[in-house]
Amino acid sequence: MPTDRLYAQDWSHAPLGAWTWNSSDLPPVLRRTWDPNQFTEITKGAVMRFESDHGLRVDGYAGPRVRRMLQLAMALHLRTAQPYRLVMVDQAVPQRLCVWEDGRGVVFQTLCSTGLPSAPTQPGLHVIFLRNREQTMQGVGPSGRPYRVEHVPYVSFFYGEQAIHGFPRTVYGGPQSAGCVELPIAAAERVWQLTGYGTLVFVSQHKANGTG
Repeated sequence: MPTDRLYAQDWSHAPLGAWTWNSSDLPPVLRRTWDPNQFTEITKGAVMRFESDHGLRVDGYAGPRVRRMLQLAMALHLRTAQPYRLVMVDQAVPQRLCVWEDGRGVVFQTLCSTGLPSAPTQPGLHVIFLRNREQTMQGVGPSGRPYRVEHVPYVSFFYGEQAIHGFPRTVYGGPQSAGCVELPIAAAERVWQLTGYGTLVFVSQHKANGTG
């Protein structure tokens, strides 16, 4: 349905905003994706973070409720307390996850393990849309056998059933999951603290030869 009539604001005279990055080492994926005239994953993530901060339904939809809350936030000069961060998952062996922060660069990094070739982790730019501090995870593994693991900690879903989470392994750094990004428990806790609803997750293309 047409949405223009849902807003009191005359869009032909809408207030204009501006965006500038604080970092000189801006990750290429952000530089490529940012477009002030398009609703990109960056915009979607920002809307979701705003919704989460203000107690709205976190769906990434900039509807009437988001519009009214934005107007209120602008009038009260409210700003988010969280810096802008991006999670980057490098699938080149040894596989690594790092958290980049605008104005500071990489603030955390750790070895990780992504999906096996038969259950690959989806490459591309995604948005964290669901978080659970602990949950049971189940499904069908790459071998075709069903699995069920209880008390999986620090779970952040970014694509379908794929999530960043803690999982005890003997070693990390190579593909061995059913599609998720697995981290040592302590590292998963730190990533959980640094991220939230709307945080972008960039997963690189998998390279079998480990060259990036």
